[in-house]
Amino acid sequence: MRTWKIVRPIGKMLLALADLEKIGPTYYEDRDRLHIERGWLRKYMAPPSEQSMTSKTLKQMYFAPGYSLGEYLDFDDGTMFSLRDLWPSVVKTDLRTLGPDFNVPVFILQGADDYQTPTGLARSYYDFISAPKKEFVLIEGAGHFVSLVMPERILQELVQRVRPVALESGC
Repeated sequence: MRTWKIVRPIGKMLLALADLEKIGPTYYEDRDRLHIERGWLRKYMAPPSEQSMTSKTLKQMYFAPGYSLGEYLDFDDGTMFSLRDLWPSVVKTDLRTLGPDFNVPVFILQGADDYQTPTGLARSYYDFISAPKKEFVLIEGAGHFVSLVMPERILQELVQRVRPVALESGC
């Protein structure tokens, strides 16, 4: 019994490594290969807040007051549209080509454990830009889907940081 507890995880890790070797280093250019990489990321690197994200999110969507199943399906269609039609442009986009100067406030709310958009890359971009006001907010215990799994925390940060700036500007 003890041996099985050790062998089983090692077998899964070997499957993951084989899959990752098969999809290659440019996996992100192909939606199917990206899906394989993201599946293994969720399994082995997702922070605890996102490990049951799909079931929690689905439950919240199904039972949200004022929303219908049709609206959930629209959300899913929007997600699929983004992956299918927008992903090629996303992969080719380098935000630095837009230049460093922004005339509006910039707030980056970043999950500390985001392995899809690594914190180091987000921080590097933040350091690159200049804006009349800018803040980099690191959300501990969160990953890529921080707005879905920690909506209360995101709302708290928006109210605390963004709202005063918006009110000050007359919005």
